[in-house]
Amino acid sequence: MLKYRDLFHGIYFVPETAFAGTRDNQKEKKLNEIYREYCATVKREAPEKMILMSPATIYCPDKMNEMVDSWLAILDNVPLDIMAPQDSIGTCENELIYQSKTYKAWSKVCHKCGIAFWSNIEIFERKDSIVGVSHSIPASPERVSAQINHATPYVEKLICWEAPYYLYSGVEGQKLKEFLTKISN
Repeated sequence: MLKYRDLFHGIYFVPETAFAGTRDNQKEKKLNEIYREYCATVKREAPEKMILMSPATIYCPDKMNEMVDSWLAILDNVPLDIMAPQDSIGTCENELIYQSKTYKAWSKVCHKCGIAFWSNIEIFERKDSIVGVSHSIPASPERVSAQINHATPYVEKLICWEAPYYLYSGVEGQKLKEFLTKISN
């Protein structure tokens, strides 16, 4: 890590942890231990670097307060700088109609922990696999627009890991690329 210190602005902490609707105190305690140790080590070795984590979002009806409490336990004393949860629209773990509720929950977590709140917008859709056809395709500009509109009131920044792949995936990817180029100018 030290060799490349000047080449990176920060560290992406990769676990895609998600609250799946039930609290598990042992798991939360173990994740807190792992996250505290990992992030503390990064901060000790490269204190000037930011640490970003992008967990998954699963909408659990009537369980969002439990989700907040679970994440507060997991992140207790974890020196994390940026939380950019996957909106999980593309993986069907969260739906557009519930997205504002999930952003509100994540906003509480980030605010209480003093963590910057970004959003990882998924720009793909998962479809049933058909032989010879990718099961993962670019999302429509209309859907991505809705995701952006839902996130904007809550987050500081929008990011997307999948753009290099999905924006160059055929006609649908081209449409999405044109849409995103148009709104970013």
